[in-house]
Amino acid sequence: MNSHKNAELTARGREEMIRRMCHQPAATVAAGFGISLRTARKWMIRYRQGGSEALADRSSRPKCCRSKLSEQDISDILILRKTRLSGDAIASRQSYAVAQFSVP
Repeated sequence: MNSHKNAELTARGREEMIRRMCHQPAATVAAGFGISLRTARKWMIRYRQGGSEALADRSSRPKCCRSKLSEQDISDILILRKTRLSGDAIASRQSYAVAQFSVP
């Protein structure tokens, strides 16, 4: 298990919560586990959609990044780093190049 330090529940705890929610009101169970009713319902929905496997921890890493650099930009930055330019100098050169060729 690789839960983060602020996690209210582990996957095993979530399974126990789901079992209790089948016999008791969700609000009562949520209060007993120290989580919000909204969070308890979220885990119930995930359980109904994917079973016990859906109760496992998920990555919080974004699925995509809007500002991902192109391979060419990365290559240019690496070349500029070898010339010992500061990060600010590289950023100003890169933002100038992007602004110069961007379409309004």
